[in-house]
Amino acid sequence: MKNIKVILAVLSLNMLSLAQTNQKPKTETSPNVTQRQVLELPVSRESQPSVLFERALKDKEGRCKVHHHHLEVAVVPIVYGLMPGHGKEYYEAERSKFPNAITRHEAGCLVMSAKEAKVLQCRKCLEAKAAYIKRNHGTS
Repeated sequence: MKNIKVILAVLSLNMLSLAQTNQKPKTETSPNVTQRQVLELPVSRESQPSVLFERALKDKEGRCKVHHHHLEVAVVPIVYGLMPGHGKEYYEAERSKFPNAITRHEAGCLVMSAKEAKVLQCRKCLEAKAAYIKRNHGTS
């Protein structure tokens, strides 16, 4: 495992709080606007999948909260970058009809070494999602 030095610019909390209250800093205790801090972070080129089991919507028995079926471990791709949204109707259907149909994990714009994620999926949720997409978007 290699280490990489990351230099972070840290905004002084004193200056931030003074700016929010419109106060001027005292000359004898005037803090620097930014400080540099060097951190040693472990970086592995061979990344294990991220584990996202906490995203699953479960009932008291640990099954799918919507369909009450067993949740299965699946490995899905992680995609980075700004993804187009699906729209309000899709997200409402996802929450109520197929919450455990994660087929990819959208991880935002900060690219990390992980390329895959372990999630919990419900077979009935996956079927409901495919039917919803086919019905509303004409594809599967």
